[in-house]
Amino acid sequence: MTGPTHAQQASHSAPVFNALPSHLVSQELPVRGALSRLPELRSAVRVCEWMVEPVAGGTELALTLVLSEHVSLSFVLGAQDAEDLSLTLAQGAPGAEAP
Repeated sequence: MTGPTHAQQASHSAPVFNALPSHLVSQELPVRGALSRLPELRSAVRVCEWMVEPVAGGTELALTLVLSEHVSLSFVLGAQDAEDLSLTLAQGAPGAEAP
């Protein structure tokens, strides 16, 4: 997956720099590592809304995570990464059947 390209305010008027405001870090969560399958502690930020949109003039997609009224992060995804993410989200959705 491609890393984050930039952080921006939801109003799109001025950039937010790499460090997220401290009020956005909600909690530490134990997760099962995707590669190691071992428990790992992760800092978690609550996502209020998310969107996947095509990048103008290209085949890539932009994944935007809205974290609060004034903060959003956008990530550029290649076609394969977007497809993998879509499948993963669909499998984790309530009511989805396990493969």
